[in-house]
Amino acid sequence: MVLGLFVLAYLCLAYNKEIIKNWTIFSVLILASVAIFQEPIKRWWNKPVLVFAYKGTIPFRRENVQILYDNPQPPQKVFGTYECFMVENNGRGSALQCRCQIREVRQNDKSFGCYRGYPLHWARRPDAEFDPLKAERINIGAGESEFIDLCYTASSNQNINLQKYHRVPIGIPDFIPPGIYEVELIFSGDNFRPYFLVFAINKDTSSDIKGIKVDLLKYWQE
Repeated sequence: MVLGLFVLAYLCLAYNKEIIKNWTIFSVLILASVAIFQEPIKRWWNKPVLVFAYKGTIPFRRENVQILYDNPQPPQKVFGTYECFMVENNGRGSALQCRCQIREVRQNDKSFGCYRGYPLHWARRPDAEFDPLKAERINIGAGESEFIDLCYTASSNQNINLQKYHRVPIGIPDFIPPGIYEVELIFSGDNFRPYFLVFAINKDTSSDIKGIKVDLLKYWQE
């Protein structure tokens, strides 16, 4: 009887040691997994989620804005209409170092001109006038939104005008002639995959600053 109890106690002890050994190994595996996947999980949880919108009304459309040119000759007052679109961050973390560029301009399903890489201007940001090189990239916090100048019309010409960051020539035209176009943009940043947007722009041949129609056709992330 005593021998039987001794054998049972020994077996229970051995079994418990095996459980403790297995649990130790399991705990080590859990800690190792946390260490390996902690940063990817954190980045996924805090990733920005961007939503884009455009409407042909205020604040997306700013009409009768006086445009200031550097030393115009002859001096003149020029007014225009700015077409802007909004980007909103619906994610849990900030979208870092965001910027937007033209990827392609198309007319009749064919590439038009050479506008690839033209940087679009953040709207309503006076700091761009003081430090245009840094102002091209900004952070958008969680729950925040910003506007981007897609294009503007001016009473001094018939074109689809593109806002410039600085006075240094970049080798890309800052206007598109009147007509019907599709303009594809790329919106990129440091901590998210780029988004692509396609706008339809229709500008008549008059100098009427309201003679332009803009639609956001689609956007997606790759």
